[in-house]
Amino acid sequence: MKKHERYHALKYAFVVLCSLGAISLLVGCKKTNEDVFWDAVEFTEYSNSLALLFSSTIIPPAGDYGLPEMEKVARGEIGGIDKDRFFYMSMYPQNLDPLFNLSAERFLFDYDESGDNSFDIYPAFVSNVSNYNFELEDFYADVINQQRSLAAIQVGNLIRYKSGFLEMYVKLKYRSNFSENHAVAVYVYEKQKVASQSTIADGVVDNYLHKNVFLDFVTSQYGSPISGTFSSGHESRLSFRYDYGEKDLNNLGILTVVYKLDSNNQPTGVHTVYRN
Repeated sequence: MKKHERYHALKYAFVVLCSLGAISLLVGCKKTNEDVFWDAVEFTEYSNSLALLFSSTIIPPAGDYGLPEMEKVARGEIGGIDKDRFFYMSMYPQNLDPLFNLSAERFLFDYDESGDNSFDIYPAFVSNVSNYNFELEDFYADVINQQRSLAAIQVGNLIRYKSGFLEMYVKLKYRSNFSENHAVAVYVYEKQKVASQSTIADGVVDNYLHKNVFLDFVTSQYGSPISGTFSSGHESRLSFRYDYGEKDLNNLGILTVVYKLDSNNQPTGVHTVYRN
């Protein structure tokens, strides 16, 4: 090969290598799908409220005053409560109930003074981890009080459906320097579920439409405790998976709850709630 030909060959090779290097740099800077999902997580702004309805399909007062009262709040019929920041789940913890849920029974144990059978009124309403039984005015006041504040910790949860699993991208964002114990719990509920319902007014109602029926934990009941000191604006990432099996995805709802914990890692309140 002549000298000028070797020069042009080397020059061409150098240009190709430089081009490949530039391409490699561009590829290295390109966001992955995971980055895109994390970036798409949207945060809560205010302190959304969580309510638990302890109900029964076989106790008539629960049919007349349980879900109907909760739905009044959800429809925005209670003054002072923002329906768009109010979320609830219906619990059926009695083992003789056709809608019995073992995990719901675990919640009942917490609000039953640790299982001493003091909880014998259905329906009962829980807000911000306080049990109001049938004291609706106090229940409403607690919801209103919680909704008045900004969330000290913002939360968001993006859900991805993949290969029989729900993949969850949960992010926390701290508004100010934060060092209190807290936890993130994720729950699955069924938006609608048809079953019979005993009522005072009509007796037994067939094909009664139960709403927001608690189904399962994604995390442990109150999540795993989070401790440490977090600076204002800090963001944390948590990921979870849930096997939804044969369930109808269109009928599933997800609640992500940030709990306040005491020094013994027991829940004392709710920071905020995010619903998918």
